[in-house]
Amino acid sequence: LLPSLSFLSNMKLRSLTSRVLCPTLSQHLIAVQPSYLFASKNKKKKAPAGMGKPKGSSVFEPKFEEEEAPLLRTKKNYLVNVSLIFFRYPIFVHCPEESVKHLKTVIPVYREQGLLFPIQKELTEFREEDAYPKNMTRVEEMTIFERKEYESGNYLIPDSKHFQRVDPNTDDPHSIQYAGKYRVYLLMKRRDTGEWELPTTNMRTDQSLLDCKDTIISDNFVKGVEVHYLTRKPWIHANYDTPIEKDEAAGLKKFYFPAAHLTGKLELKSKIYDDFAWVPKIKMNKYLSREKFDEVINGITLL
Repeated sequence: LLPSLSFLSNMKLRSLTSRVLCPTLSQHLIAVQPSYLFASKNKKKKAPAGMGKPKGSSVFEPKFEEEEAPLLRTKKNYLVNVSLIFFRYPIFVHCPEESVKHLKTVIPVYREQGLLFPIQKELTEFREEDAYPKNMTRVEEMTIFERKEYESGNYLIPDSKHFQRVDPNTDDPHSIQYAGKYRVYLLMKRRDTGEWELPTTNMRTDQSLLDCKDTIISDNFVKGVEVHYLTRKPWIHANYDTPIEKDEAAGLKKFYFPAAHLTGKLELKSKIYDDFAWVPKIKMNKYLSREKFDEVINGITLL
């Protein structure tokens, strides 16, 4: 066959030879090569957007961007969301003044009547010493910061959660030290609607629940925040039957994972949210609508 085709050019001969000897490989190569590589010299075709010519090469190489997978839908056409109940444990022991007055009144009476358990003397003696160096267990606690002296003589460290290095009067809800007497929860404000909610992400067809859970913090904050997830399985889940016209969905199924803040300063880098705040339960009604309030309270009450 080949001698009879001598009138063909060398390029055409090589192309035809590859098709005859290995048609499967030839079809594969033709399929993956962009069409603009075969443009004639007289008429040049413009390379598609996103494709460039690497340095030192005479051949264009395509650069394809990964397309985001579609949103996951249930059999009933419900979208699936994953929310994080992200909280910080209390820093100080909160004891109301009434309780302190009551203890000061009843403890001497109990002691006189012998109703208190015997306590070793070493446990009741107070010795003035700095317990802070013995409790340096976190990265930010061992890092040297610009210290601010407080009126009690202690030194404060920004973003520390150690009780001796926290400003109890801070009024900035962005600070991890805010409302130190309470457990505070992370709320975030959406760019599109301006509503506050728990940090949430949409689940897609190429993700699992654990994948979504792990990306909530990394997608919305600068790297460096360490999180402790209390469970591997969702803590609770809820169904919302309100149709979502924008996504043509019949409703929403939402899964909640509880997580505690360990270390790291929260610096926002989110495309979905433009603000965040650490909020105790008693102040959540100032941030949330009635519907969102019921949703959040039902989730965090079980913790």
